[in-house]
Amino acid sequence: MADTPASNLRTLQSSFTAGELDPLMRMRTDLKSYFQGMQKGRNIALFAQGGFRRRPGSVFRAVLENPSVLHEFSFGEGQSYIFAFSNTKLTIYDESGTLVQTLTSCPWSSSHINDLTITSAADTTIVCHQNFMPQYILRTGATSFTREDFPFENNTAGTKKHQPYFKFASDAVTLTTSATSGSGVNLTTSADHWTDDDVGSIIRRDGKEILITGRTNNTVAVGTVRETLAATTATTSWDEQTYSTKRGFPRAVTFHNQRLVFGGSTNRPDGVWMSKVNAFFNFDVGTAQDDEAIDTTVTGDRVAEIRHFVSTRNLQIFSNGAELFVPESPANPLTPSNVSFIQQTPYGSSQSVNPVKFDGATLFMQRTGQVIREYIFNDAEQAHTSNAVSLRSNHLIGTAVDSTAMIGVDDRPEQYAFFVKSDGDMAVFHSVRSEELAGWTLWTTEGKYTSVTTCENKLFAAVERTINGATVVWLEEFDNDETLDASKIFAVDTTRATNGTFDTDANWTKGTGWTIDGSDSNLATCSGSQSGNSDLEQAITATNGNTYLVKFTISNHTAGTLIPRVKDGAGTAVSADGTFIQFITASSGSNLQFRADSSFAGNIDDVSVTEVTKSYTSAHLPNTTVKVNTNLNAQHAGEHTTDGSGVLTTDEFLNGASIGLNFDIDVETMPVDAVIRSIGAVTGEKKRISRVVISVFGTQSISISGNRLIVEQSNDDFSNPPTAAEGEHQFFLLGFSIDPTIKISQGNPLPLTVRGLYAEVTA
Repeated sequence: MADTPASNLRTLQSSFTAGELDPLMRMRTDLKSYFQGMQKGRNIALFAQGGFRRRPGSVFRAVLENPSVLHEFSFGEGQSYIFAFSNTKLTIYDESGTLVQTLTSCPWSSSHINDLTITSAADTTIVCHQNFMPQYILRTGATSFTREDFPFENNTAGTKKHQPYFKFASDAVTLTTSATSGSGVNLTTSADHWTDDDVGSIIRRDGKEILITGRTNNTVAVGTVRETLAATTATTSWDEQTYSTKRGFPRAVTFHNQRLVFGGSTNRPDGVWMSKVNAFFNFDVGTAQDDEAIDTTVTGDRVAEIRHFVSTRNLQIFSNGAELFVPESPANPLTPSNVSFIQQTPYGSSQSVNPVKFDGATLFMQRTGQVIREYIFNDAEQAHTSNAVSLRSNHLIGTAVDSTAMIGVDDRPEQYAFFVKSDGDMAVFHSVRSEELAGWTLWTTEGKYTSVTTCENKLFAAVERTINGATVVWLEEFDNDETLDASKIFAVDTTRATNGTFDTDANWTKGTGWTIDGSDSNLATCSGSQSGNSDLEQAITATNGNTYLVKFTISNHTAGTLIPRVKDGAGTAVSADGTFIQFITASSGSNLQFRADSSFAGNIDDVSVTEVTKSYTSAHLPNTTVKVNTNLNAQHAGEHTTDGSGVLTTDEFLNGASIGLNFDIDVETMPVDAVIRSIGAVTGEKKRISRVVISVFGTQSISISGNRLIVEQSNDDFSNPPTAAEGEHQFFLLGFSIDPTIKISQGNPLPLTVRGLYAEVTA
């Protein structure tokens, strides 16, 4: 039988917006997402236009307590803060990662911090957990905060606290008081009721408050009457404060339409409490007037425990077994008489992962884990739906422990939602609903992400790492210009010389024979007629003992030598045309000088002087193998190991550097698959990807299936960084495979942007 003739297939992948697809998607070539997705998409960020880039690296900002959970507090533009919750502490940083203040003796412990719910408005932040009284954190100044138990409003006489109350005891249980006023009043119940946890709480008899000061036994407590009682006889008209050590505290909180909303306490897990309008500390239900507080219960066959609120145009409620909303409109605002709860979907929400508003919907983790859903109003159904957005990439989700969303940055339109997983990786969701784009990628690091938050337009993470044999947790800021993790940035030094292009006859002191023509030729010229050494010089800011890169160009040289000098540190004599780079250590003088000997004749131009060094200190990275980039991450300066103080020495002098931990990108296309007219489907047939053309932009390092695109200069001239690759570059590959793919990686941790690729396949 004759061999089947080979057929060529040409395939273009212009979009990667479907992200990394679940392995179970391998045979779904019937879906468009198969041809817009990847078999792997690790440590990349998807672009709305279809391509992707190396994910942002991170910059070390501060050492955190272990463990810490991050939340944002925004007082206004330019006045945003990062709250780091740890065991009995709240550490506050500004948006640059600088420590502002630490609040101690807080009621939460390490076991609580992943389950906190938090809301903020103006200068106020409220923190909730079912194990302690809601906490009120107040910004009192740009660098000052206070914390206290939530201060429910009192009446002017101080005898009535406007907090929620509820009759937890059976309706048949009566209360008898031994007096109508004063202290030491016995409070006797007709059945066992009192415990030591009641001490310090308030009960009400016929709406009048009594502070419990002690307990005699299970049926007798002792109290102080705050408001004179009408009688002492047995009554069933009594209740107790809803939030207490005995009854638990609310686990959900939000500000919504001029009310503060609490929900889901331990003993009333389906309870909802809303403050008076524009009176956030007053929960007095009064006579149910429109602006008075609301105390109600959510009823539903799947609602047992309220876990989260999200304030949108309606109040969204996420419970352990269902998703609901509270209907309202500008013409029909929320009041005690019309509040209702409409159950929508039956999935339930995780307590640890706070829902996030994203791309017109609310993303939440289903109570069972493994699935991220979006809660959104569907016009066609006239109801909210909770469709899964993670099904195509469900292998990336796992069990999440924290979440946040970034709605674009200053220079890019993309928006991302981040879900930190229990294994320390971070699943990242990119979506543009209007363009029907949605895809997941996975971010990993040398260590574990433990928490994530935004602050203004910045993204921060708490990262657990092992450094020098010890476990540390750091606050790190993601930076789109960085390509390393936990990095320290050493700034690039701009030229110390002024008017180095001689555009004017200024800033330079000219010795005998020197002239500057600042009108036409823009050169400094030495005539050769000087009687001895003659200097062209200017005062510069430099430090004795430091090294400086002096760069200059000589033209029209006819005789003699020229020696560059920095503060009496002498360079090497030059006696020819060309552009020269010299490294000169400043000595004890004060000026930059170009010293012509008695016969030097020629021109000098394009003078620059920048400070360089080989020694760098990253104190947070002692005894650690690190990568070094220079020239604003345009060039890789090698791998080095720091000493016990975090000091390393590079092989070459560098002007500025980024020093940090490497992370690898790992991108692999879905296996090539198609139907070829002459031979039918090629699924299961051996195929060879013979040629790949990849379109890149601003890329300094990339490899295609092990074949490296050479961008760096062969001489590694760190004073002259290579030009980033842009455009289309082709690679030729070998080998047949049933499921051939294209793998994209990097040899060095440098910028990378891929716009798309084209492949020729022989089947």
